[in-house]
Amino acid sequence: MWLRIVSVAALVTAIAATAALVVHRGGGHDLSGIHVTRTTVATPAGPAQLVRLAVRLDDRRYRPAVVATSGVAVSKLDALAAMNGDFYRSDGTSSGRLVIDHQQLTAGAGGEPNLGLDGGRATIGTNLQGYRDIVSGKPILIAAGTPMARLRRGGVTRFQIFTRAPRAAVALAHGELWLVTVGAPGLTLREWQRQLLHLGARWALNMDGGPSVSLALDGQRLVDQPEPVVPVAITIAAG
Repeated sequence: MWLRIVSVAALVTAIAATAALVVHRGGGHDLSGIHVTRTTVATPAGPAQLVRLAVRLDDRRYRPAVVATSGVAVSKLDALAAMNGDFYRSDGTSSGRLVIDHQQLTAGAGGEPNLGLDGGRATIGTNLQGYRDIVSGKPILIAAGTPMARLRRGGVTRFQIFTRAPRAAVALAHGELWLVTVGAPGLTLREWQRQLLHLGARWALNMDGGPSVSLALDGQRLVDQPEPVVPVAITIAAG
């Protein structure tokens, strides 16, 4: 369901000129506009912790972006907050569409759902154009406040829908961008959809799950599992 990284060499080579990342050490940044919500979710397999980081898109102190990690763990990125991004192949390249600083690094299969980011704009949809950064995910869980009924049409398998696992998603609601995760024992994709709807998400796009799930704020890990190395992350940087 979730491919573990074997090599990031191809992706690192492709983005070396546009995404030079350094280890994050924090220090003096204003985090007051990044709101953290922690919730304990009851599941048939035991309690799971859900964490949401929310930031207003019109708050110019912050800049949401998609970055290539160059093999740096999410909690070590040069960002105020970060979460793992799209599914990826065994060679470490993104399995979907990836655009960073207007440069398309992978084209994807075409038609997969995307998150588009550009300054104070954020959109979840398909075939997005005109955004500085674009990253794929699958499937769209919520569209315009309505839970999507046929998740398999979004590119996931029956196994992915019904397996209980840690989850990650990007959501949009009331002028805010959310980075949301749930840790072990995790949720099925339908349970995950219901939790995001309960939180008030208007749009929600599922990201890579299972052992790939990672979320950090100011260098502190917020998901209680070993931190993976993933090739792509969604970040909130200082504006």
